[in-house]
Amino acid sequence: MLGADDKSAIANVMTAMDIVVRENRPHGDIYVCFVPDEELGEKGARKIDFSKFPVDFAYSIDCCELGEVVWETFNAGNAVLRVKGIPAHPMSAKGVMVNPILVVHDFLNMLDRTQTPECTELREGFVVVKTMQANPTDAVLTMKIRDHSRALYERKKEQLRRAADYLQFLHPKAEVSIELSDAYANIGDSVTPENRQGIDNLYRACELCGVEAKTVAMRGGTDGSFISTKGILTPNYFTGAHNFHSNCEFLPMKSWEKSLEVTLALVALAAGAEQ
Repeated sequence: MLGADDKSAIANVMTAMDIVVRENRPHGDIYVCFVPDEELGEKGARKIDFSKFPVDFAYSIDCCELGEVVWETFNAGNAVLRVKGIPAHPMSAKGVMVNPILVVHDFLNMLDRTQTPECTELREGFVVVKTMQANPTDAVLTMKIRDHSRALYERKKEQLRRAADYLQFLHPKAEVSIELSDAYANIGDSVTPENRQGIDNLYRACELCGVEAKTVAMRGGTDGSFISTKGILTPNYFTGAHNFHSNCEFLPMKSWEKSLEVTLALVALAAGAEQ
């Protein structure tokens, strides 16, 4: 992707490790992992051999302006609706044709238009329609499901299931199916009194570096959203970037330098050598 999101994090980590080694700074065991395809459902994180990553807690460094701290993300899933219709020539289609495009249209009308990305903010979840491919015989609709609340996330999945069941009732000649899958989970659901040290250290590191921590419930996910489900709590902190995922993305160097300071402070805190 672009330099600020997230090549800047690679520069952050490599610079921090160079400083720790060159200056012989106190540190515990440090494991560094770079993975691709975070934007495609944490595909890289899913390939990690966790037997080679024996850590108590970890951090991801990703996007976002100075001071942003994230330990809550969306629960995320995907939905695929498939409709098989019955093609027929228009001249003799009455009582025969089942147009899968119009069947999918009926499904879309069942969705709550107030629960879409353009109508939601903060901790409000949504269902977003991604793509539709259709012809006179088949139609495939893909969707994303997002919510910070696990209960509301599961409810959205159930609503889609029921909508597909009702669609089949409305169109008995069509073949309707829906496939639901989970992509990643809310980091916050993995927080326990036993592993919260990783989050506490992050806030302390910001304090030591003179950075005002701004806790954000991210309307998205990070690699930590998956890694946290594997028993390794992985909060995220800022690179200092603005306008990420756009052609106006930029990163003030002073913000990036503060992110580097936080990384070094986290190393010191984990080693019991608070700066």
